[in-house]
Amino acid sequence: MLKYFLIYIFLCVTYITNAQNTNYSIDKCNNYLKNSQYLDCIIECERILFYTDSLNIKKQALLIKGLAEKKQHKYTKASETFSQLRITNPNDSLFTIKTYQTALCNYLAENYEEAINTITQWEIFNNQKDINEDIILIKILSLNSLFRFKEAHIEVNKLNTNSNTVLKLNKLYHKRKTPRRKNPELSKNMSMIIPGLGQCYSSRWVEGGVSFILNAGALAFGGYHIYQGYYFTGYITGFTLLHKFHSGGMKRSATLAETRNKKNIIKYNQKFIEIWENH
Repeated sequence: MLKYFLIYIFLCVTYITNAQNTNYSIDKCNNYLKNSQYLDCIIECERILFYTDSLNIKKQALLIKGLAEKKQHKYTKASETFSQLRITNPNDSLFTIKTYQTALCNYLAENYEEAINTITQWEIFNNQKDINEDIILIKILSLNSLFRFKEAHIEVNKLNTNSNTVLKLNKLYHKRKTPRRKNPELSKNMSMIIPGLGQCYSSRWVEGGVSFILNAGALAFGGYHIYQGYYFTGYITGFTLLHKFHSGGMKRSATLAETRNKKNIIKYNQKFIEIWENH
């Protein structure tokens, strides 16, 4: 009986202590965040979310937790945490902060469509009364990353900055200066028809030539041995190698096209950011 009584007392004291300390735990979370103790910060935020009934404190805990996850480069997880902030009132001070952080994390996680959708919802609720340049900038970079340059160009003209900067940014959207998207599926099909052609499409001429030679060599090896009557060697060795080289080259072509697109967009967005930062 005494054992159960002591357990009851212990649980009551623990609950009361937690209940009393919850209101002060936000400061502890902020301290963990400032000191780069991100795991401790996330755990403390989770504790607050479990114990508190205050909506305001829960909002602060979610915000700090998301920031800690972002610092850990867990961008997808951070965007999900920020999305849990159920705020649709544009007059709420956290409304714009939530939108910016969610969109930024989606952009960093390369979830460009999600970043654009988040900002579009913000614009609808906000009725486009307030133009936040940081948020618009994320939208522009996301549209660029999807090669939707016409839409991005429209967003550039929404920026409240000097005319000289806008002029420089507009020049980036001339057809000659925007990178052309390489189609991974087309690249793959080109290598299916002529081995190495997909690599050449992605400007990897040497690799394309090597791929063609390897496929031609495997075909010649298999054909020669079959012609000489060595059917087993011809089929098993020659045509097995040909299949490996051919299918591998197709996959490699698609990967190279995607890699090329990513590199081109990174360079393009970097030029955009440099112009913007120097305005």
